[in-house]
Amino acid sequence: MSQVWRALGREFSGVVREAWPGWAPALGLMVLATLGKPFAAVAVLPLPLEALTWAGIISLGALVALIIRAALRLWRHDLAPSRETFVVSGALTLVYAPCLYLGLSRFGPAPNRVYTLSVVLAAVLILSALRAAMVPPAPSAPRRDRLHQRLNVAAPARIDRLSSADHHVVVVLSDGQTMRLRLRLRDAVAEMDVTEGFCVHRSHWVALTAIRAVETTGTRERVVLTSGDTVPVGPKYRHNLVSAGFLKD
Repeated sequence: MSQVWRALGREFSGVVREAWPGWAPALGLMVLATLGKPFAAVAVLPLPLEALTWAGIISLGALVALIIRAALRLWRHDLAPSRETFVVSGALTLVYAPCLYLGLSRFGPAPNRVYTLSVVLAAVLILSALRAAMVPPAPSAPRRDRLHQRLNVAAPARIDRLSSADHHVVVVLSDGQTMRLRLRLRDAVAEMDVTEGFCVHRSHWVALTAIRAVETTGTRERVVLTSGDTVPVGPKYRHNLVSAGFLKD
C-alpha cells in the first residue's frame, strides 16, 4: 500500500508542475464568479469575504481535479490527453457538485441541485478549454511495464532480468539495483507487458535488449547479459534463444 501512495505522490507532483502555467484561467474564474454571483449563499457576503470564499471554492476544486488526474494516470498512464481531460472533467463534476451543494446549503438558501451541477460543469469545461489552449502538451512518457509500478525506482531504470527464489522474484534493473518481490515468476512475467523478453530457464526471464550473447561450455549453455551476469539455459526454453537468433537449432 505504501508503494501505491508513493506512486500517487509522484504522479500528483507531475500534474501540479504540468498545470502550473494554467492557473491564470482559475484566477479569472474567481473574478467572474465574484461579479456574477451565481449562488445566493455566497452573494450575501461582504465583497472581500465573497472573493475569498470563491478563491477557496475554486482552489479546492482545482485540488480535487489534480488528485483525480494523478489517480487516473496511475491507473491508465497511456490515456490520450483529450480522453484524460474528458474523464477528469466528468469525475470532478460528479464528485465536487454534490459537495458544493451541501456546503452552500449549510450557510444559506439551498441552491437548485440541477443548477449547481450545471454551474460546476460549465466552470469545469471552461477551465479545461482554457487550460488546453494555454498549457503546452506534455511530452508523452514512455510506456512502462506494469511490474514497474511495484518498484520504487526512477523511470529510466529498465528491468533486465527476473529470477525465481524461494517464493519471491528477484528483479534486476539496468542500473544495477536488485529488488525482491513476494510474487510468482509466472505472475511477474505476465506484468512485463511492454519490454520484449522471454524465459531462458524455468527460474529465469531476461529482457531481449539485456542479452549480449550465449556461451557454451561443453554441453552447458549460459546467457551472458550486458551487465556481465550469466544465467543458465534450460532445454525446455532453448527454442526462445533459437527464435531470437542467439543459437542455432
